[in-house]
Amino acid sequence: MEEPLIYLSPAGRWLILGWTFALGAAIGSFLNVVAYRLPRGLNLSRPGSRCPSCGRAIRWYDNVPIAGWLWLRGRCRECRASISPRYPIVEAIAAVCAFVVAWAGIYDMPEVDGLAYALAPVWIAWRLVLVFVLLCAALLEWDGNVAPPRMALAAGLVLLILPVLFPGLRAPWVSESVRFHGLVDSGAAAAAMLLLGLLAWPQIQTTYRHGEMGTGATAVGQMMLVGLTLGMAGGSAATALAAVGVLICLAAACFWSPAARFGWAAWLLAGTLCWTAMASVALARWPERFADPSRTLLVAGVVVAAAAVVSRLLPSRPALTPGDA
Repeated sequence: MEEPLIYLSPAGRWLILGWTFALGAAIGSFLNVVAYRLPRGLNLSRPGSRCPSCGRAIRWYDNVPIAGWLWLRGRCRECRASISPRYPIVEAIAAVCAFVVAWAGIYDMPEVDGLAYALAPVWIAWRLVLVFVLLCAALLEWDGNVAPPRMALAAGLVLLILPVLFPGLRAPWVSESVRFHGLVDSGAAAAAMLLLGLLAWPQIQTTYRHGEMGTGATAVGQMMLVGLTLGMAGGSAATALAAVGVLICLAAACFWSPAARFGWAAWLLAGTLCWTAMASVALARWPERFADPSRTLLVAGVVVAAAAVVSRLLPSRPALTPGDA
């Protein structure tokens, strides 16, 4: 007996997308706090948001993501001091990231079976954990800091537990032949990303200060998180894109130093979003092409190794280190 199909109306789809967009903006507001307070060793929850000039607490209705800053025209209600546009920009980026993941999760989902319908929110949450961790790490790198290893470790535990609890975890549109089957597939993908990280190690050393093991290990750990979530094919594609993006930034930094602030986390985030958006179409229409991801891994290995070699040939310049922002 076939399982009955569940219908998702257009109104329901837009409701999910709108809610996820708002959730992303709220999380982006919190990531602004994390990026500022974490390197300074401050409490992440107390005190509440305050004006950086007068120190007065920001009222709750002025603290609405994006809209609050626009309503106040970028100034404090009390002292009228200017508030950096970085806050709404980060909130908007986080909202768009959440929107892309939610759209991919419900793509081509007018009628799905009950299991796929039930797993769709889990799949979206699973992918959002990776996206927001990478976004937070990218913000820290932009400020000249490095994401602490405990952040990647905590995210890795979550990303590992979900496939174990939900062995069939996949987006509704993904073929049975390319979905995850629990810890084995996730572990194999993470091991493959570790291999790519070792190939990229010379480029990582060029991106950051030479000899800083912690910084390099953090970048490799982020690659492994991408593998845990995107699988072998997606992790390989995202890492290859990140290697090329970092190489472009290293070359641009010879003429425009702020380009060095776009480190591995930012480009891994871009690769993750690109794969998430593109795979929702590609895997739904041509699943057989992604059944064997070893070809993607091989191509990614060549791209990453080539980018690492070229990176070492670039003129020397001050590298991205904590406290340089």
